[in-house]
Amino acid sequence: MGGAKRLRVSSQSLKRTWRTSALFEEALAGHVGTRTKRLGSGAYKELKEKGRGKNCSGERRKNSGRIWQAA
Repeated sequence: MGGAKRLRVSSQSLKRTWRTSALFEEALAGHVGTRTKRLGSGAYKELKEKGRGKNCSGERRKNSGRIWQAA
């Protein structure tokens, strides 16, 4: 893995190696999920470009953050 011999290998590195392998891509073609970490900012940007971003104002985002702080 990574072009070097290793004595110990973490499970994280094993999983990454499997996910990025050609065999994995071929076996699961069309059935691999997409990371959603940046989904919210991408959706906001697209809405803003379409002129609908006004409903997603900074004040609304601030209020949603207060919900989590109160818990």
